[in-house]
Parts: sequence; structure tokens; C-alpha cells
Amino acid sequence: MRRPITAAAALLLVSGCAPHQWAPGPGRTVADIAPAKANCAAASSQGPGFSAYGSAVGVAAAGLVYAIADGIRAHSAFDTCMQAMGFLVVDDKQTSSVQPVTAENLPAPTQAVAAPPTPDEANREAASWAATQEVLSRPRDSGAAPRLYGTLCKDGDASACMMADALGNTRN
Repeated sequence: MRRPITAAAALLLVSGCAPHQWAPGPGRTVADIAPAKANCAAASSQGPGFSAYGSAVGVAAAGLVYAIADGIRAHSAFDTCMQAMGFLVVDDKQTSSVQPVTAENLPAPTQAVAAPPTPDEANREAASWAATQEVLSRPRDSGAAPRLYGTLCKDGDASACMMADALGNTRN
């Protein structure tokens, strides 16, 4: 009775490692899948060696445990390799309906990308940073923070304006 239970447990463990169905991800095509599978299979098949000493039953049990663990390791390494190469798992029998992601079928961005600062804006930001460093390097005094927030507010930082108002700075 013991052996059928052990065999059933081993089959249950190994059946959880069924191969996935793969679909091309961004920048990949269906033609790329077969070579990627071959490369990942070769890379994932190189596991650690196995050796065991002891009674025949102990060595056989250790060999079975090693075989199961190495199968799980190889399966996981293969999946990781395929995902790293840009392929997607599609196990829900939807392989035919999965379309590769390309720049053409991506939705348009919802927000405009910020433009780089103009030279004047960059100079103001650099001056603000220099003023911040200068204020922060002084010994503590009660007027440093309001002056700092006032300077940053003058340079267009709305949150600094709110802090300057809260601290009673007149925003010189």
C-alpha cells in the first residue's frame, strides 16, 4: 500500500509542472518561440549533480526526491528564461486570440510627456538649489525656513508658497 501512495504523490507533484503555452510578447513574433524554447531548454537542463550514500532503499528514496526537485527546478528555470526573453504565458487555451503587443496597438498616452526645461527654467531651478544648499548649510535660525520657502515660492514652487504663507513669510 505504501508504494502506490508514494508513486501517486510523486505523480501529483510532477503533474504540477506541465509545460506552459507561450505567446510572443512585445517585440517578439511567433517565429521566435521555437528557438527561444530550445535555448531555454538547454540552459535549464544543467542542474546540480546528485550523489547519495547509504542503503539501497535510502539511495533510491534520495534519488526520487532529487529527480522531483530537479524537475521542478528545471521547469522554473525554463519559465523564467522564456519570460526574460519576452514571451507571455497563455495557458487558458486562448493562444489563438492573444495578439502580440506592438507600438501600433498600444493606446495613446493619456497625459502629455513633459518637455525638458528651457534654459531660463533650468537656471532658475539651479539658483533655487543653490539657495537651498546655502540656507541649509547655515547654523539653525528661526528665519531660515521662511526665507527658503519664500525663495522657492518666487521661483514658482506652489507648495513652497503655501509653506511660506503658513510661516508668515511675505514672499519678498
